[in-house]
Amino acid sequence: AISNHSDNTYFVFDYDNKQIKRFVPELTTDVFVAGSGKNEIKDGVGLTASFGAVLKIISFNNVLYVIDNLYESGIGTFKSSTIRKLEYVNNDWKVTTLISTTSENSYNDIALDSNNGLYVLVKGKGIYKLNLQDNTLSLFRGGEIKVGSGNRHALVDLGYAELFKIKDNDLYIRSYSDLIKISDFQTKFATAAAGK
Repeated sequence: AISNHSDNTYFVFDYDNKQIKRFVPELTTDVFVAGSGKNEIKDGVGLTASFGAVLKIISFNNVLYVIDNLYESGIGTFKSSTIRKLEYVNNDWKVTTLISTTSENSYNDIALDSNNGLYVLVKGKGIYKLNLQDNTLSLFRGGEIKVGSGNRHALVDLGYAELFKIKDNDLYIRSYSDLIKISDFQTKFATAAAGK
C-alpha cells in the first residue's frame, strides 16, 4: 500500500517488516512511522503499535487512514479487517483502531469526498459512510444500481465492487473488469433514494 502526502512524500507499508514508513524522494530514503514488526492488530505509538497487512493508505490533513487486515501467520486464514487512523501527536505517530470486523464482509477500499467524509467499500455489501465522531458505519448505497447513458444501461451490484475513488463530486468504481464513473454521485444517489 502506498499514498502520496501533501508535502511530496509518500507513506508505504513494508509488508516484510510489518511497518509503515515515509519515503522522502529528495533524500532517497525512508523514515520509520510505526510498527513493531509483529503480525497483530495493536494500537499504540510508534514501535508499540502493530499491523497485519495494510491494504490501503489514504492521507488527509496529516492524518492517515488505513485498511489493515489480519491473517493467521503461516496458514493465511482471515481473522479480521480494521480501519485505523494514524495521527502525528507529540513527535510520534499514534495508531488507533476506528472500526473492526471479523466476518467475511471485510473492508475492500476507503476514500474521502470533497467534504472530508470517509467512505468504506464493504465486501459483499456496498458503500458505507464512516462517522468519525462515533466510529459507526451507515449504509450509503448498496445493492444494484443502474448505470449507463442513452439507450445503453447495465446493472452493477455494489456488493461485488472491488475498488473505488472519489474525485471532486465524481465516484469511480471498479467491479470485475468494468470501470464506472458516476458524476455528481451524491445528488444522483439521493435522487434515486427519494424515488425521483
